[in-house]
Amino acid sequence: MVTRLRESFTDLLNAKRRIPIVILDEAHLLTQPMLEQLRLLFSDQMDSQSLATVILVGHPDLRRTLHLAVHEALSQRLAVRYHLGSLDLAETIGYVRHQVRTAGYTAGSLFTDDAIGRVFEYTKGLPRRINQVCTTALMAGLIDQKQLLDESTIRKAISELDHD
Repeated sequence: MVTRLRESFTDLLNAKRRIPIVILDEAHLLTQPMLEQLRLLFSDQMDSQSLATVILVGHPDLRRTLHLAVHEALSQRLAVRYHLGSLDLAETIGYVRHQVRTAGYTAGSLFTDDAIGRVFEYTKGLPRRINQVCTTALMAGLIDQKQLLDESTIRKAISELDHD
């Protein structure tokens, strides 16, 4: 399988002038042997040319794992590192409003300011948690036939999440 992957990547790179991009989500779940195989797969030409761009996406545990001595060779090959931290209140407001617009809602505000403030307090600005609370609030608002999601809807959503 490694040979076929390398051949495919080489063909894309050389014959088609395309740089393959491999995105590994939940990369914090990769074991030490898996990470070593990744390093070997993408560094067969002694670093003269990479076969693909590899993007590792994961929880903060991934950063700690890559800092271990056993992963030093892989860590040295990482060209760019980025850690998405918690959002502040203003960023949370912007994030929620952007997500609502991206989803196609254009009829004004969907969440009151107090509701987003409560989302921020509960989630501590973590985007994944913000998404969970807002999605649950959308369902609660649908059930209650609300046009505008307020703090009481957020409290209901949080209660639902806390019971899981």
